[in-house]
Amino acid sequence: DGVVDFFASSSVKEYNTNILYVTSRPIRLASMTRKFITELRQQQPNNNNTTTTKHLPEGPIIGFSGNIPQVLVMELLTKRTHQYKAQLLWNQIAIPYQQTIQTEQHKPTKNAAAIWAGGFGNTLLDVTAYHMVGMELNQIYFINRESTIHVLDNNNDNDTPFSYQEYSTEEKQKNKKDTTTELFVNKPMSKKWYKSRLGTSFDGYTDPRLFSNFLLRPNNSKNKQLEIN
Repeated sequence: DGVVDFFASSSVKEYNTNILYVTSRPIRLASMTRKFITELRQQQPNNNNTTTTKHLPEGPIIGFSGNIPQVLVMELLTKRTHQYKAQLLWNQIAIPYQQTIQTEQHKPTKNAAAIWAGGFGNTLLDVTAYHMVGMELNQIYFINRESTIHVLDNNNDNDTPFSYQEYSTEEKQKNKKDTTTELFVNKPMSKKWYKSRLGTSFDGYTDPRLFSNFLLRPNNSKNKQLEIN
């Protein structure tokens, strides 16, 4: 509840934020996904006893290039959705942005977080993907099953860094073979590590504190990309 009003608000628009929709649905289902996004609407009452219909902002949909069986394998068996989403964001957003900055300023930017306004996702794999492409932890918002939104702003200094020992033997073998993580800003951490970073919570998208937290962060400026999973 309130998701449409939040992303369609004038406050978000003032920051010239570009909305990106990242999904694990195959590209061949893009028309269905687009239809779902465009038809998701919310009625907002006005002071003169009328209502205004709001809808989610337009934005590109980045989807999976494979088929449905491959999606099921990725999501249910290998559980590598974060790798795929990070690869998409890196290749289609981060690298072109870096190349543009290098062309305009004759030098690349080392601050990947400058690309992103924030990322909203409902799984810890979404959180992992956002972290891998360089989002600061306090730019990442996790929505749990109760629709409570958590920002990863808990600087857990007492928590030990991610240990290779936390992976199972099978997962270790996957990581030995997988060199794609070396392409990103951050290597993926364990679910336990990300859970320990969950800090400030908000009562869904209608919580007024969420607006101020998202829009008024020191590292949030205009003309950035906003990811929704």
